[in-house]
Amino acid sequence: MKTLDQIAKESGTDKSSDIHNYAVKYDNYLSQYRDEPIKFFEIGVQYGYSVKMWEEYFSKAEIYAIDIEPRCKIFETNRVKIDIGSQNDPDFLKQVSSNRGPFDVIVDDGSHHNESMYISFETLFPLLKPGGLYIVEDLTACYWPWIQQSVENNFNRVIQKLVDHVHASGYTGIGSRKNDHKDPVFEKDGHKMDWWDKNIEYLHVYRNIAFIKKYDDL
Repeated sequence: MKTLDQIAKESGTDKSSDIHNYAVKYDNYLSQYRDEPIKFFEIGVQYGYSVKMWEEYFSKAEIYAIDIEPRCKIFETNRVKIDIGSQNDPDFLKQVSSNRGPFDVIVDDGSHHNESMYISFETLFPLLKPGGLYIVEDLTACYWPWIQQSVENNFNRVIQKLVDHVHASGYTGIGSRKNDHKDPVFEKDGHKMDWWDKNIEYLHVYRNIAFIKKYDDL
């Protein structure tokens, strides 16, 4: 059986070890879903290399993607469906999730603009299936002033803030997010764990890519 990296190279996507070296990392997280009927969603289609890779890698998955370019519809197949719209539009994103989801895995390989990445994450992570995985690529672009409207709103600051949510900002001390007698909640200025504290299970950051896991249902 081919590795994801082998498929990535054959598909021509820059996710392979020849360029960004994401595919090897993806394999570590996604191999468990390879033969499962999951719903996979990617922001950004461009030349269709990536959706071609995912379709070959996942034998039973439904592959969904969005792009702002109408021409990307030509990359649709029986298992790949593409909607045309902007990742900057929360209503569009919610509609896609409602029609196509809920998704088990979401990948943001879209515009790489800080504002777009923030809107997409804030909109879609709460709609992600419990236990699902949200992945953001090309984080290095967040620092590039020549493509960003504002480098001060660097999406990596959102990533850094998620560390506080992983630890529930210190409001619980036992490694669980349940608010019951078995897991006392320590209040700070009357504050208890918020939704993000309760729903960010882990944050794994590598060079240029982050994997954010949503807790499964309680």
